[in-house]
Amino acid sequence: MVLSVVRGSAISQVLVSVGLMVAAVTLSACSSTPRGLAHKASRPVAEVNYVAQAAPIAAFATAVAALPVGSSERFAMSPLGNDVMITGGEFYVSALGDDCRKAEVITGSQRLLFTVCHVPDGTWRYIAPLELAVRDVE
Repeated sequence: MVLSVVRGSAISQVLVSVGLMVAAVTLSACSSTPRGLAHKASRPVAEVNYVAQAAPIAAFATAVAALPVGSSERFAMSPLGNDVMITGGEFYVSALGDDCRKAEVITGSQRLLFTVCHVPDGTWRYIAPLELAVRDVE
């Protein structure tokens, strides 16, 4: 009986020691910083060469960019159709570092979100709603 108590005590000490070693290894691995967290964001090395948009589309993008946030204006002609109501949305910076702005268009019963961005060449560029871009690809 005494021998089994001694063996049980020795086994539990070994299990505790093994458990402490596993915990120590696990915690030391967690303390190192993963490579991804040390990454510093930077602009792409190669600039995107934008193809110039047609003058009416560029003029539309410039007019949308000039709308006060939250205000609406009717556009007789636009890349989204004729006689549409456009509402200027919030400004933001794109992943490429361009100043952009969200806008909303109502064409009949359809409501779409689109974007205009101020690109490095100094012009505002119209970016079609995703719904229309996907439809054009299909």
